[in-house]
Parts: sequence; structure tokens; C-alpha cells
Amino acid sequence: MRSTRRHWLRCAATFAASGIGHPLVRAQTSSAIVLGHTYPASGIFADTAMEMKTAIDGAISAVNAAGGIGGRPVRVVSLDDGYDPQRSVANAEALRIEHGAVALLAPVGAPNLAALMPWAERQRIPLIGARSGADSQRGYHRYVFFVIGSFGDEVRHIARHLDTIGTRRIAIATMDNPTGNDIARQFSATAQEHRLQELASLRFDLSGKNSGEVARRLVEARPQAVLLAGGGEGAIAVVGALLEAGLPASTLYCVSLLQPQQLHRRLGDRSNGIVFTQVVPQLDDRRLPIMVQYRQALQTSPGARATSFGFEGYLAAQVALRGLASTTGPATSTALASALERLGTFEVGGVRLQYDGSSHHGTRYVDLGILSRGRVTR
Repeated sequence: MRSTRRHWLRCAATFAASGIGHPLVRAQTSSAIVLGHTYPASGIFADTAMEMKTAIDGAISAVNAAGGIGGRPVRVVSLDDGYDPQRSVANAEALRIEHGAVALLAPVGAPNLAALMPWAERQRIPLIGARSGADSQRGYHRYVFFVIGSFGDEVRHIARHLDTIGTRRIAIATMDNPTGNDIARQFSATAQEHRLQELASLRFDLSGKNSGEVARRLVEARPQAVLLAGGGEGAIAVVGALLEAGLPASTLYCVSLLQPQQLHRRLGDRSNGIVFTQVVPQLDDRRLPIMVQYRQALQTSPGARATSFGFEGYLAAQVALRGLASTTGPATSTALASALERLGTFEVGGVRLQYDGSSHHGTRYVDLGILSRGRVTR
């Protein structure tokens, strides 16, 4: 991971020195290019999804202020799906037919992505930056482009770390849905590779209603570390119950489904010491141009905070804009998908991604950080 960060910093220096922003930016003279966004503005992931929307809106405002793409302004249309897969598909169809969207940005959740993937293949419309780390969805799909690593990447990184520090007795709690089940399977396979003993594997309700019972059983297993895979209200409730039951915060490892700042806002300094996987670079690293640009984009939304989920939305928008700027001829959905594949290995503000005709994984970057007073430090 250190070598990856060094590469990003070298890319950042080159990017800054070149003065290159979005190519093909000229005065706006044509009709808007429309990007769609279906997201859970209501429901259990509303807070984190709103962070992504704010960042996406900021990215689009910034490129329009600079002249748009190829002389055309860009417009994003966002519709609430309530974290309901069928509503996601209905939104996608409305965005295609009623608004002429050439791509969809940052849908949230593995179940929602599972419903959208067949739609994208039928309609030949790219899905860019889906907020799903399910490894079962990471095979090559012509119209699905990820911008962050998978849950398997995260779990393998945690397992290697625990193996290195000699922590063997592990318990795991995952949210009770297909995403949680996928992560549990990934961890069980990885635990065997690294000689970790899986003492307990429990599921918690997304609403958090069984958080007390889950926490009690986890603590009774007497683990040296607990891996928690989930987000939203259920995950926060389980973390709170574990801390109440006496589990030391430093023994709790959370994957990126859970937003550190959101957890700290709810639990305060009791959450200090919890370890998080990080699938994006350090948010306050001003050596990366994209982090500076992200914070500048947030200034258009008073009170907005820089968060890892927000950055994922911002990165998804930047990747879409890079692809649009690289299209030849009309900016159609199929032209955008082809342009993204042609990019190969490329950098966006110092962040390296890779797409080609066999993989759209994006990046496999994972690091670990410790939560301290609402900030994750590495």
C-alpha cells in the first residue's frame, strides 16, 4: 500500500505541473449531457447517500463553471429509490426515457446493483461508481464500471494484518442481506488461508433491532478481534452495543460500509480506536489534486463535510466526465462505455484506475485507519 501511495503522489505532481483539467472544455454552446443518479434519499442509507449526491452535484457544478465538456454543459438528475432495487430500475428507466441520461452514477447497494445490471446490459447504458463491494458482482460486465475496491479486497487486507500481528481468534458480524452473506463467505475462505480461527459468525438486522443479542453472543465468544461488515442504523447499533458490553474499541474492525464520521457523530469519543478499512486515499492529503478539488466542490453546499462516501461519489462523477471528454463523435451511452475501456490505466487527480476489455474493477487500493475524534488516521 505504501508503494501505491507513492505512485499516487508521483501522478499528482505530474497532474499539477501539467495544468491539465478536463480535456475538450470550451464555451458552452450545445444542449446538456445528462447523467442520471438513482440513490436512497430515504431509508437506512439516506445520510451516506446524501453525502455522495452532494459531492456529485459539486463535481458537475465545477465542470460547468469551467465550460462543460466539449462545449456542452452537463446536468445530473437524481431520483430517490429508498434503497429498493425495483425502484432503482424504475428510476433508471425514467432517467433514460424522460431525461435522456447517457449513464447512471453511484447507485447504492449490492441488491440494487444486482437489479440494475441486467437493465444496463439491455439498454447499453453504463453504471459508473456503484456503491457495492460484492465480489460476486466484480466479473467483467460491459456496462458496469467500479471506482473502489471490493469487499474481498478489504477482507483480505484485514486478514493479512491480523495474521501479521498474531491475532488469531476472530468473530464476525455481518448485516443480514446478500451483501453480508457474501462478505461472510469471503472472510471464511480468507481466514483459512491465514490460519485465523473463526469463533462466531452472526447476522444483524439492518434496522438494528437484534443488536443487543448479537453483541452479547459476540462478546461471549471471547474473540481477540471482531470484524463488523455493515452500514447504516443496524451497524451503528451493533457497535454501540459491543462497546456497552465492554469490547475494547481497538479490537473492532469495520469495513468501508460503515462511515467513520457518521459513527462518531452518533457514539462520540467512545468510538475512538475503532479500526476501519479505507478504500480511498486520506481525505486531507492536499498533495493529491483530486482531494483539493473535492473540498473545493463541497464549498457550494454550506455545511457539507468531506467524507469517504462523498469522495466515492465525487470520483464516480470525475470518471464519467473523463470518459465523456474522451468520446469520439456524439456523447452516447455506448460511446461513453467504449471510451472508458480505451482509457486503460489512467489517473484522475492523482488516483490511478484501470479499465480494459476484461476488467472494470477500477482500483484495489485498501488501507487501515484508526478513528480518533471523528477523524481516521493511518
